[in-house]
Amino acid sequence: MKAIVYENYGGPEVLNLIEVPTPKPRKNEILIQIMATSATTADWRLRSLSLPYGFKFIARLIFGFNKPRQKILGTELSGLVVGLGMNVRKFRIGDKVIAQVGARMGAYAEYCCLNENNVIVKNRIV
Repeated sequence: MKAIVYENYGGPEVLNLIEVPTPKPRKNEILIQIMATSATTADWRLRSLSLPYGFKFIARLIFGFNKPRQKILGTELSGLVVGLGMNVRKFRIGDKVIAQVGARMGAYAEYCCLNENNVIVKNRIV
């Protein structure tokens, strides 16, 4: 799958479109084919480490000191459920969903796996 990845902190020039392995859903996860995501100030602040005074050191401890631990940004998405873990009960293949990925990120990609108990709702509009 293709994903927008950053391997160093910095400006927009650190973002690259590359091929990465497609995730496989675990027992309680759903695989979502991402149709849309957002570019938020949280993504920009983490990518560039443009944080208020005193937060930069804490952010580096959490998200990676010399380079980012999670290389794919994106905190929210909408898409289509295309795969299910064997214990998933709340969703079915073909469900349209909107999800908040949160601090684990990963929405700047074609696919994302999320636990079925994450903040995910079925989208009846799309």
